[in-house]
Amino acid sequence: TITVGSKTGGGNAFYINAVERPVLSVTEGQTYVFNLNDNTVDSHPFYLSSTSDGTHGGGSIYSTGVTYKIDGSSVSQSVYNSGYAAATTRSLEITVAIGAPTLYYYCASHSGMGNQINT
Repeated sequence: TITVGSKTGGGNAFYINAVERPVLSVTEGQTYVFNLNDNTVDSHPFYLSSTSDGTHGGGSIYSTGVTYKIDGSSVSQSVYNSGYAAATTRSLEITVAIGAPTLYYYCASHSGMGNQINT
């Protein structure tokens, strides 16, 4: 489980396990859970992309092996997006595909908050 928070005041940035915008490394075939319960990420919907800065960088949401959870239930990407801010608990889980591309975590609402995930 990877805990996600965000910088408060002075600009936006995701904090991963208490480190600002770190480059992450994941192992193909393994499952990772991004815990998004911190109230500092209420207005920062967390997504993955194969493009730096995701949709802000002209890319799209990466969904291979991804499960979205809101209040303990698996939900579609659209329900995750619409219910994200009001949810009591939320997470993004990914089982990293064999041969997965380099990934990037990003905020759907604000550019420049994320960074690279090496596979």
